[in-house]
Amino acid sequence: MVGNRTLTVLVLVSMSVSLAGTLASFTLIREPIPATGFAAHTGLTNVSIPRYGDITLNVALVNFHEIAVGERNTTSDYDPHPFVIENNGSTFVNVSVEAEDLWVYSGNPGVDYQINASDDNETGTLSPIDGWAAQMMNMPATGAAQDLIRCMNYSDTTDAMNVHINISVPGGETAGYKESTVTFTGSDALQGNCGE
Repeated sequence: MVGNRTLTVLVLVSMSVSLAGTLASFTLIREPIPATGFAAHTGLTNVSIPRYGDITLNVALVNFHEIAVGERNTTSDYDPHPFVIENNGSTFVNVSVEAEDLWVYSGNPGVDYQINASDDNETGTLSPIDGWAAQMMNMPATGAAQDLIRCMNYSDTTDAMNVHINISVPGGETAGYKESTVTFTGSDALQGNCGE
């Protein structure tokens, strides 16, 4: 027969052995044991961006200051700086232009007020864009807009264009301040029309 005292000692010894074994197990397991038998899974993120045209004028004023009757000036030498138009949309755009008459005796369209769009560069030369000739075209009259730029890119590295102005003060023009509001209108070039 085992006495209470012996039974207590045996219980304490077995608890000590159990505790020591548990501590030893935790001490030996330093790195987690990798789980096995699990398969990797993938997910998908998607988004749809609507087509829209959004043009802005980064340079919206061309100021020739004073020019005498019979003289000519152009922005192709960047003095003054040409208009700068930018496509901030998500698709290629076509840009049309129209303007109020600048001269009293020479209305639009006429050779005394011309416009041209070129690649955004500062070489002082007019570069043709998308098959357009580098020469100036007569400024279209208000209400008779004409295409100025076809397939203007929307990519951040190629989305800006210089729009040059060429003016000649016609003979008989009255003295004083002259101005002409130029209106640029952008429209979606429609998918597939620009080699996209």
